[in-house]
Amino acid sequence: MGIFGGYAGTGSNPDQRDWKAYPTILSGDIDGDGSLAGNARRVVSAVNLIYPAWLDGLVITGANNDAVNYPPLA
Repeated sequence: MGIFGGYAGTGSNPDQRDWKAYPTILSGDIDGDGSLAGNARRVVSAVNLIYPAWLDGLVITGANNDAVNYPPLA
């Protein structure tokens, strides 16, 4: 199982992707102000996976886990 980025907006063939020309951005910057305050603690999470999974061609940015002892997901 995988999540792929880098598509121009059409197509489904992985050979059509260009992650440099068409960045796919997953951002925790909920309010879009560019600061970490108020951002999501997690942008991506994987829990209890049975099969291998991968992210490919994605930019993950803007998370703000400011809690010192933040508990893991249940």
